[in-house]
Amino acid sequence: MKNGFSLGWALAITPGLLLSLYAASDLPINSQACAVQCTLLQYSISDTVWYTGTAPYEESLASYFSSFEAELRPRCIIRPKHTEHVAKVFRTIASISSWTSCQLAIRSGGHTPFAGSANINGGITIDLSLMKETTLSEDHRIAYIQPGAEWVDVYNRLVPEGLAVPGARVAGVGVGGFTTGGGISYFAPRFGFTCDSIINYQVVLANGTIIHANASAHADLWWALRGGSNNFGVVTRIDAQTFDQGEFWGGLLVWEESKIPQLLEAYYDLNSSPNLDPYAQHVLSIGFQGGGVAASNNIHYTKPQRNPPSLRGYTDIQPVLVNTTRIANISSFTTEQDSFSPKGLRQDFFTATVVADLKLYYEIQELWNASLATVVNATGLQYILTLQPLPRVVMQESARRGGNALGLDASKDLTILCLIASWRNANDDKWLLGAQRQLIDKILAAAKRRDRSSRFKYLNYAFAGQDAIAGYGPQSQKRLRAVSSKYDPSGFFQKGVPGGFKL
Repeated sequence: MKNGFSLGWALAITPGLLLSLYAASDLPINSQACAVQCTLLQYSISDTVWYTGTAPYEESLASYFSSFEAELRPRCIIRPKHTEHVAKVFRTIASISSWTSCQLAIRSGGHTPFAGSANINGGITIDLSLMKETTLSEDHRIAYIQPGAEWVDVYNRLVPEGLAVPGARVAGVGVGGFTTGGGISYFAPRFGFTCDSIINYQVVLANGTIIHANASAHADLWWALRGGSNNFGVVTRIDAQTFDQGEFWGGLLVWEESKIPQLLEAYYDLNSSPNLDPYAQHVLSIGFQGGGVAASNNIHYTKPQRNPPSLRGYTDIQPVLVNTTRIANISSFTTEQDSFSPKGLRQDFFTATVVADLKLYYEIQELWNASLATVVNATGLQYILTLQPLPRVVMQESARRGGNALGLDASKDLTILCLIASWRNANDDKWLLGAQRQLIDKILAAAKRRDRSSRFKYLNYAFAGQDAIAGYGPQSQKRLRAVSSKYDPSGFFQKGVPGGFKL
């Protein structure tokens, strides 16, 4: 439904007059400002602005991964169809900024779970999910990817060509936020972080200008977008280097709880640089679901070789309760992983990074067990701790490909921890979130006692308040702030877009 204004009348009135009209209503001050902007945008970019009760508005909210995000109600949702729509949004906002201001949220895939990360209550949400096309350069060496695509959309376009890019391992993750947050793929030991394969970003700045950031033009912004998230502009196209990739081996393995010590030992051995096979990828998880604890591994070898020697540290541990390993394409594997995390629940991620150390892993398991005992009665609880290898070769590849903003060096093999929880009852929110924060604090304290701590917090797994950008270190953070001041001198993406992690 539209807002009741005729086009001719809307063009004849000023933002000040609109604001005075809304001021006579019972809307809060910020809602008055947002109502003005929604109305003007409605006539600036027709058929892209939607209000509560319309199908596009409700469909957008229903598609968020987490109910924390889906429960927020923007004043309006803008669903642009191409870059010029996005540019027009910001030109319109810039033209009326002296009259009124309204905070925005920027959403590509909507997979970050905490409230306000990519949605906003009472403000304006720009939902890029209709911008989801992937095309190829003439020589097929570059994939031009729009940010609203889910990674499975990208893979479905590339697989028939025998190609891949280093994208997400979960089908439903969006391209935009994942890539500007760093990105970890099946191919990280060979290609670094996902952002390290991005050779160009098309970006809409706060004043509506469209620019391209790459190694030759706006190289400082190109570097900043490799991990700097939503702090500089709206990325409307990502140009990624492709590589030849056919089917490969992988799947899910599940073991009983008693095998966890052996699995931690295998994980440690495989995450140590001398033993590293760049085609092997593994994510070890310890989890509670449906009344019991088990261990699992999403294990992949990016060649069509079954049960390769480098991964037999896992596959030799018997008995295996579940085994889905097979030779298949990347769409199949990421869709399988996506099936384990249905949308619409109360969900969160917390993260920490530690230096590889087997004794520390054993202590982390004990801390997780103790934490589980305090939360086990939450309704519909899924409580999982994943250990993901970040060997130094990944950082070496990052440096070779132009570097990024993540602030990591190649001196040590690391492990990224992701604490994942989902549950059904909102009454459990406060104490469950508190228990998880407490567990992460205890893990970090244990790592510090053993001199195995790292300041790094992987942004794509961080929860509200974890300050992922600070985890990049003062030098990177200072450089990111300088880039922000250059390309966003008014600080719009620091103050006007509050979601995510600010500089």
